[in-house]
Amino acid sequence: MDLLRGKVSTPRVGPGLVSRPRLTELLSATPARLVVVSAPPGFGKTSAVVDWVTTAGRRAAWISLDESDNDPGRLVPSLVAVLSGGQPGALVHLGEVGEPVDVAAGLARLLEEPDAPEVLVLDDYQVISDRTVHAVVEALLAALPHDRRLVISTREDPPLRLARLRAAGELVEVRAEQLRFTEAEADQFLRRRMGLTLPLESVAVLTETTEGWPAVLQLVALTLSGRPDAAARAAALAAEHRFVLDYVTEEVLARLDRPTIDFLLRTAHLDRLTGELCDAVTGRTDGAETLRELERANLLLLPLDDQRRWYRFHRLFAELLRTRAGTVAGDVHLRAARWLLDHDLPLEAIGQAVRAGYPASYEVIWRAGALLIHSGELRALQAALDLLPDDVAHHSVLVCLLQGWAGALRGEGAAARGWLDHAARAARDAAPGTDPLAVVQPGLSAQIRSTAARAEGRHAEAVAQAEAALGLLPPGLPPEREVLYRGDALTVLGHALLAAGEVDRAVAAYEEALPLLASVGNRLAVAEMIRNLARIELGRGRPEAALAACDRFPASAGDEPSAALVRLARAEALLALDDPDAAAVARSAMELARSGGDLTTLTEARTLATTRRAGALPLPDGQTLSAREQEVLALMATGRSNARIAAELYVTVGTVKTHVHAIATKLGTANRVEAVARARELHLLA
Repeated sequence: MDLLRGKVSTPRVGPGLVSRPRLTELLSATPARLVVVSAPPGFGKTSAVVDWVTTAGRRAAWISLDESDNDPGRLVPSLVAVLSGGQPGALVHLGEVGEPVDVAAGLARLLEEPDAPEVLVLDDYQVISDRTVHAVVEALLAALPHDRRLVISTREDPPLRLARLRAAGELVEVRAEQLRFTEAEADQFLRRRMGLTLPLESVAVLTETTEGWPAVLQLVALTLSGRPDAAARAAALAAEHRFVLDYVTEEVLARLDRPTIDFLLRTAHLDRLTGELCDAVTGRTDGAETLRELERANLLLLPLDDQRRWYRFHRLFAELLRTRAGTVAGDVHLRAARWLLDHDLPLEAIGQAVRAGYPASYEVIWRAGALLIHSGELRALQAALDLLPDDVAHHSVLVCLLQGWAGALRGEGAAARGWLDHAARAARDAAPGTDPLAVVQPGLSAQIRSTAARAEGRHAEAVAQAEAALGLLPPGLPPEREVLYRGDALTVLGHALLAAGEVDRAVAAYEEALPLLASVGNRLAVAEMIRNLARIELGRGRPEAALAACDRFPASAGDEPSAALVRLARAEALLALDDPDAAAVARSAMELARSGGDLTTLTEARTLATTRRAGALPLPDGQTLSAREQEVLALMATGRSNARIAAELYVTVGTVKTHVHAIATKLGTANRVEAVARARELHLLA
């Protein structure tokens, strides 16, 4: 998707970039682990970092952060994609990520590859408030290879342990004082970027008046450009009271025609812009051409990709325009939401829909919310819905159910049950026909309660609630909604039964759910169920049946990121059969997992592809490790607990403990830590 490429591409700063050697020297001075570029908007933070990585010839991976990245399940896949050197076509999100230390270790391994980026840039870090995201970044800093650097560009200092890094000489800081233009830089900027030549005394006046603030200097230059009295006007600015940004903005807008002003005021409410999206919100047909004209006119519009399809306004300029635009926002957001949803961007769509106001945005929230639930983008969904006022959210069955689903799937059972209570009241209070989800509220609530109970280990309750959900399917639903309801309910039941140890019944539920969810295009759910079915067969000692299960995944979706789950299961089955193709299939699962940003599957596939085993692996003392013991050993080496290994291999914790004890005994060690160390000495692990 082009929007995702723009998000993870190094920004284009346009023609006439002013190279600033004093900044590039500062950034290159010490081989510090972390670089923090911290200053208010408009100080050229992004341009300075782009100039540095370009001038220094550094391989850089770049992520332009936004509020949706407060979901680790959203950000980590983006990190996997950029650190793997790929451009994501569509990211697969599998819900919550693992422990921050484990996630960071996986990301650090990607950075150890020979062609991996030397610099990782996290731009606009001030939007991050999620503690888990901060913990992942902190852990990544600790695990960073010695020749790699992390750059954080932000409006405010990140809540990381900067003092410790500063004391250890592992931190470079660039702040507003360093980013301000000197007179010489201001003169170069005005000439090269703005095409404005002024006497040096006028440049000095402007530099002093703007305090070297690059974006403000650019706005001032726009007011002076083309005026025969530019030099005199520059002097007048200094004579006035400390000039105000609003005044300069008014001056800039006063020189534009009415259609261009209208375009700016409507599109300023968009986080990112492309021609078609601009046409959708303005009702015009010249969006792409207008964006190109604005870029040529230096109107603080930044291209986000090489093709110049996606842009964004400079943050400072956008904020000023939004303040001026006022009441047009609701209509703009709703039009944008519909366009984004129609172009398979549900996360961006729901963000715009919530800002559009409720209930006007009901349909978009419904469709986008369901897609986000099925793709596991739970935290981002919650964050968007949290923007709705409580008096609106608590009286909408739709919003309450979406919040309930997200909470249950994230393991927040108490919060999920609270939202379900609100949903029940909202359904009772809804006038007939006003809330389409009121009729399915009891059944969907039962599905959510089952999911929450399973996460909390109450397996009997989880099964009972899932069975109740199937019995609560209301008659008369439109066919597609009935198929979706039954498919979801059966999937929930299958997961509950599997967790409860009722494997045969779980298989039956999955078998009934598969064609239903396949018919509505939920390929991620289909891939997860097929992976589970294959692993169940492996747990029964039937690798051929596991391969047959994998063959059921649609061939047409074989190269989609979700197929990584099935390829991993296929590799596991081939390995159990001592098939030499197992490693190659595992590597293909790794590539798909990379493209989808699925760190969990990537790590598991890497372990499987690099573990040396073929049948029973001989040990120096004449004993052997069986194929299953080697599999358990490989998972032990990743730091997984016995419970986690049991869940992944679809065996009991007791079985895992037996394997761990056998491995330690055969290796002559006292515990699992020593066993892993001894296995590495014997080159049993990569």
